[in-house]
Order: sequence, then structure tokens, then C-alpha cells
Amino acid sequence: MPTQQTDRQQTEQKELTGGQVLTSSIGNELSNPLPKNYKTYRTIRKQPTVTLARRSVISLISAQEWSVESSDKELSLMDEAVELIREQFIPLQTVIKDNCLKGGIDFGWQPFEAIWDLKDNQIVLKKLKPLLQDITTILIDSTTGSFTGFKQEGATFGHDLLLPLEFCFLFALDVEGTQWHGQSWLENIRDSYDKWVDIQKGASRYDKKVAGAHFVVKYPDGVGMYNGIETLNETIAKNILVALEASSSVAVPKTIAKWAEALDLTGDDKEKLGWDISILSDGSPKQYSFNARADYMDKQLVRGLHFPERAILEGRFGTKAEAGEHADIAFVILDCLHQELLRYVNWYLVNKLLVWNFGEEYENQVWLAGTSMIENNLLFSQDVYKLLLQRQLIGKMEGEAIDRDALRESLGLPSSNAEEPALLNEEESVEDNEQPIQFSWSRSGGNFVEQFGDTTKHLDEKFDLALSHADKGEYSNARSVLNTITQQDNSKVNDSLDERRTLMTRFYLMKERLNKGK
Repeated sequence: MPTQQTDRQQTEQKELTGGQVLTSSIGNELSNPLPKNYKTYRTIRKQPTVTLARRSVISLISAQEWSVESSDKELSLMDEAVELIREQFIPLQTVIKDNCLKGGIDFGWQPFEAIWDLKDNQIVLKKLKPLLQDITTILIDSTTGSFTGFKQEGATFGHDLLLPLEFCFLFALDVEGTQWHGQSWLENIRDSYDKWVDIQKGASRYDKKVAGAHFVVKYPDGVGMYNGIETLNETIAKNILVALEASSSVAVPKTIAKWAEALDLTGDDKEKLGWDISILSDGSPKQYSFNARADYMDKQLVRGLHFPERAILEGRFGTKAEAGEHADIAFVILDCLHQELLRYVNWYLVNKLLVWNFGEEYENQVWLAGTSMIENNLLFSQDVYKLLLQRQLIGKMEGEAIDRDALRESLGLPSSNAEEPALLNEEESVEDNEQPIQFSWSRSGGNFVEQFGDTTKHLDEKFDLALSHADKGEYSNARSVLNTITQQDNSKVNDSLDERRTLMTRFYLMKERLNKGK
């Protein structure tokens, strides 16, 4: 049985394995695995489709608000710790997200210099300065591969600068092992980008060849008279072409070579041996094949940036539901990316401030949290559905414009094939602050009494009379009868009478709308 000392030794055991990288390292400098230089990726990100998808990823995540949360652990300075993290990171959240995502998407990693300051006896983050990947080298522990800092080449008057770990912050995407350079998303699409460039070059060459129309001058062999001088027909044809290009009009001699006179030719055969001018053009356009190929490469570019193409590109085929599914997939991917970014910020920035200012027991007790796009959309749909149920949407047109089947589907609610009841007009509401309620009504005896409580025979007769008018289509008379029902009609009527009258009135209004086909 292991002793307590042995358990402690096992707990304090250091790493046994070395750095987990597929590239070589020189001393404590980690080599970058990117196959191309940074200039290549800066060129790729200028491609229009890449620009749109890249900015969409960054903007959608930047739009999600951060909040500060804490554990239930009872610590004496918990409130001060929460307030410090809120003051430090909430104002900086957009800058942090924007710089981290741009560097991560383009190059796989984004280095920062963390500049600290002392304010009111607390260590605070004064600035988070993004560094250029071109002149920054990741430093590692040569034994374990752990990240230990940065080296800036030529940063101080041509001399290299070593930046210690406490002044460094590193964000990386899709890190494999201890290869802290991560994985550039633009590297995913480099091959597709090269093919897209080839397509554009091919299309440009084709356009130059077929742009406009080309004149063709056919001439008979031999010589002819040109400006009173016997001239080779070839020379005359060239002069004709020059004249056509200059003025698009020319006079052509209608003669036949002498050697053709001896031939027994008539009609069209004889005509073919004379002068002829025609226009050569591309009879069947070939640009469609270039466009189709370019569209396919655009989809590949978007997919390589972890974005379903129908969530961002122009749709041509498929259904609206499929586009919605693609958007949902995109939101899930972006939520995961957002959580990864938050993990880096919490581990390597928030925890530093907590430990330095409040002690090690505060580590991981306060953290930054982000909203979820999927959750936000679901909460919005739930709120809209509640308003629909309560008939509190502003105006009839707004309420009826909502696709309620799609709304139910987004909430995972079952739907029947029954027709949706029409919404009430604003002017049909009895009182603005009341919520219309749907209910079924039949004229079988005592239905109203059974559903809404005991009332007097006198009131039953009035309700029956109102229903009789409604059955005959006399809706105004039905409403008039109902409006005569007041608490003064019978002293035994309880307090819910006004509510019952309101229910009945709205029932007739709804029935009237349905019968009139509104």
C-alpha cells in the first residue's frame, strides 16, 4: 500500500515526456510549421469570398457580450475580485476578440505583450499589445516543450528582445501537442485559393481572345487594281482590314480571278471565288464553365474557414430549411471557437490577476463567460412564441406575418395539420390590456354554465339569445345583447361576470372573422 509520502511524491511528479511537436526546434526556439511565408496568407485573405467569411466569423463572435461569473466558494474578497475582472476585461473584450481571431484565423497564432501597471495597490492590465508574427519567435522549455515566452527579432535598435512569460499572452487555434503555432485556417484553403486564381487567369485569357468580333477578309488569288495600280490581292485584303478597324466600312471589288473564268462555275460556287468579308465571333459562350468552377471554389473557400456555405453565400438550390440548418451548424462552430478563446483569456490573463492580487485560492474562482448564439436565438424564439400565445404582438399584420410553423419547429414543438386561428384586429380587442382567449362553444344546454361557473337563468337566456343572433349572422345584434349583460342584471352574479362577457364577445368576433374569410 502506498504511503502518504509516496502519494505526495506522485502528486508532485513532473512531466516525463518531452515536447510534442512535428517540427524541429533550435535550442528553446520553436520552429513554425507553416509551409508558406506570412505574405502568402495576407494575399489569400484579400480574396472577396475569404474576406466575407473571415469577417463574418470575427464579427459574429465579437458581437457576443462577455460577463463575469464566480464560484459559490466563500472567500472574503470575492466581490472585489469579481469587480476587478469586470473593470479589466469588459471594456477590452472587443479588442481582445478581434486581435485574437484575426491572428488565429490568418496564421494560427497571435502573440501579445501584456503590459501591467500598479493602480490603487492592485496589479492591473494596462494594455494588451498585439505582436507581429513575422518578427516573433515562440520560446519553449527544451525539456518539456512548455511555452516560456517570446523573442522579438531586432526589436530594440537591431538587437533581439527576450520577453519573459509573465509579460506574454499567446492565443492559438487547433493546437496539436505542444506545437504552439496552432493551425492557420487560411492554410486549409491555400490549395483552393490557388485553383481559384488559375480559374480567373483562364477566364481572363478567354475574354481577351473572344472579346468583340473579328473581321475576316477572303480574297481570290492573283492581282487586282488598287488606286489605279495593279496590286496583289493579299495586299489589298490587308488594307481592307486596316480600313475596317479604323472606320468599319470599306469598298470591295466584286471580281473573280482570271484563272477562275475558265471553270464552268455558276451561282454560289462562282461567288465563293470572289471577295468576301465576314465576322468571326464565339458562337457558343464558354464562360459558364468558368463561372461554375469558380462558384465551386468559392464554396470550398468558405468550408475551409469552418463555415457552411449556405449560411453565407447566395443560395440557388435547396430549401430555406436547409439554409437554416447550415446557419445552426455555423452558430455551433462559432460558439465552440468563442469558448476556446475564453479559455485562453481565463487561464492566462484572468487567473494571473486573481493570483497576484488575491492569492492562489482565488485561481479559477472568477471567470469570464460569453453568451451563446444558439441560446440567444432560442430565447428570442421562446419570447416571440409567448407573445403569440398571449396575443400581445403589436398589430394584427405583424402577428400574422410570423411563420408560426417555423417558430414551433425552431422550439422543437409538435404541430398539427389544423388551420391557425386568425389574430384579432387591434380595434376588435375589448380592452388593450386584456389577453384574448380562444375557446370552443356549442349551443348545447348549459355549456357556458359548465365552463365558466354558475350564473342565473336570466343570463343564460341572454347568452342563448346572443348565440342565436350569431348563428344567423347577426353579429352586431349578438354583441348588443352581450353588452346588456352587467352586474346590475342580477345581484347573484359573481365578480367574474365581466371576464365571461369579454370571453363571449371575443368568441363572436373571432367567429365573425372566420366566417367572413378575413
